[in-house]
Amino acid sequence: MKPTDEQIKEIAGEHEIGMQCYFHFKTGELISIPDMDDFYDGDFEAWEADIKKVEENEDDYYLFKKRILGTLIEKWKPLLIQ
Repeated sequence: MKPTDEQIKEIAGEHEIGMQCYFHFKTGELISIPDMDDFYDGDFEAWEADIKKVEENEDDYYLFKKRILGTLIEKWKPLLIQ
């Protein structure tokens, strides 16, 4: 499964506010959690369930990294538009 155009826009928006985005290959589920390197207070209680879900099934998720998102969008866009 590939992310939809809407999901790609959502990923870009989440990255703007310092979130990491994980995409589940089989279900298309998108999970956003704080980038632990960017959040200094370490209060992740609100995201504990999502963090655990990703950690326990990390082979099923793809992490969209902030630094290369623009490159990925341009690279994947032709595939998504088909």
